[in-house]
Amino acid sequence: MTLALAIEELTVDRDGVPVVAGFSHAVDRPGWLGIVGANGSGKTTLLRALAGRLPVRLGRIFLGGADVTHDRSARAERIGFAVESGMLPAELTPREIFAISARSRDAVDQPAVAPLRAALDVDRFLDRKCAILSAGMRQRIALLAAFLDLPGIVILDEPFNWLDPLTAYDVKNALRGLVAERQMVLITALHDVTTLTAYCDSGILMAGGRIALRLDEGELRAGLADSAAFEAFIVGRLRSSR
Repeated sequence: MTLALAIEELTVDRDGVPVVAGFSHAVDRPGWLGIVGANGSGKTTLLRALAGRLPVRLGRIFLGGADVTHDRSARAERIGFAVESGMLPAELTPREIFAISARSRDAVDQPAVAPLRAALDVDRFLDRKCAILSAGMRQRIALLAAFLDLPGIVILDEPFNWLDPLTAYDVKNALRGLVAERQMVLITALHDVTTLTAYCDSGILMAGGRIALRLDEGELRAGLADSAAFEAFIVGRLRSSR
């Protein structure tokens, strides 16, 4: 089977310091992969490198069997990625941002993204400039923009930050539906263990730029059944990995 995404012994530096070191993982089927780790564990650096926003020093990245390690533009074009909400152009409206960032001007009106668009409730501020939008509103815009071209792989870094509980709940369920209906790969960095156990199909515990633990769907569902014990287990592994 041709792997959708394969990462081999990846090392990524920030300011000359290796933040991701010897990271290897393969995703060969649709599903939601959650990555959990303490601050500074390398989650954001890993995701930005995979999405073509950072260069790779060592190792290789494959998409659909093709080596794209040194082709950052190929990764950026083929992988949906939610930019930091604070990076959205202040003088543009969400409608203008969608028109610029998507390949099709009417991408936001596609039926496939309608459930996510509804969950994010963006229609009420589509024509307001980003400068006057709250952090939560800008986060919603950044999330929706990552899905407009319906990529096979989407990467989100702590996507539920700034979202209120109602919106976060609706968005999680909309994402779960998109993964199933579009048969896509969704990769998210998370700080919330409950989201990991309730929504993800597999999980990674990351520490020191490496994988400290892999979790399959059965282990995640077992963790959901006793969330307090599972959270204590994850915290214990994080402490021991420092």
